[in-house]
Amino acid sequence: MKKGIVVLAAVGVILLMVVFQGFERGRAAKVDTTLALYDSAQIGVVSRVLNLSLEKGVNRVPLEELAGLNVEEITIRPLNSSVEFLGLYSSQSSENLYDSNVGSNVEVKLSSGDVIDGKFLGLKNGKLIIEGENGLYAVNPEELVYFRASRLEKKGGVYASFLAERAGTYPVEVIYRVGGMSWETRYKLYLNGSTARLLGFVVIKNPTSHGFENAKVVLVSGNVNLYQGSPRELYAMGAKSGEVQPSQEPEKVEAFYTYQFGAIDIQPASTMMFPYISARTGFRREYLYESWAYDRSGPVYESVSFKTDKVLPAGVVEVYSEG
Repeated sequence: MKKGIVVLAAVGVILLMVVFQGFERGRAAKVDTTLALYDSAQIGVVSRVLNLSLEKGVNRVPLEELAGLNVEEITIRPLNSSVEFLGLYSSQSSENLYDSNVGSNVEVKLSSGDVIDGKFLGLKNGKLIIEGENGLYAVNPEELVYFRASRLEKKGGVYASFLAERAGTYPVEVIYRVGGMSWETRYKLYLNGSTARLLGFVVIKNPTSHGFENAKVVLVSGNVNLYQGSPRELYAMGAKSGEVQPSQEPEKVEAFYTYQFGAIDIQPASTMMFPYISARTGFRREYLYESWAYDRSGPVYESVSFKTDKVLPAGVVEVYSEG
């Protein structure tokens, strides 16, 4: 059986929450998402094209989905020459930012998704101490998505700065890695007489809290460890810009093979299986007898092989007998 790899595709629309505070200006609107998954490394490389509504001048745009990621592993690239990327920043907390809110009621959201309401008592040993209904909470400022209070609203996580020549909506590509994601293929071969029925499935594992709605998913087969480049270079190996059409035929991109599928949603903390191929094929059955001297009997091994007219990703094959 020929070996290849698998890939999925689609267009996504996600709204990112933006907080206007001080000199913060800009809004993330419609999003076009591509996700490249690799079979040789448990990572996903995400490329999102955000249509940002920017004002003339300097804009600071908070990006909630990037909270908790390493800034040095994030790539941001404006797709319009009228916009200049000024920098990407991970907001840091200090005691002075919270002094005015000691004793006030606050609402805090963490990168885990948990929301804490209560009375803000101040900072101790670098942690925010909040008195809630169920007791005291010690919150690491680096885990903040937002800190909302009557006298201050501080946006945590990551924000990007842009310089726009004029007000308008501009496309900006954001690329980052998500660790822990993986994919594999499994096949079921049903033997019936001289022919067989082959069913193939793609299994995508996403143990992370990240979900991707209507994403163009590119499954990439090949040793990603050969490339020690940036996320942009890794992504370029697995996907091309533009609309991706479903296909069972692989495309060779340097040392990799990629497959294109249709539009799918990838749920957070999930294992998902998608039908990939259904075909009739011939097969060959062979036996291997292991003989021994002095009339000793040995085991007999049976092997089943088949061929297809398509290049298929390598995977586990389960063999069944029908009829």
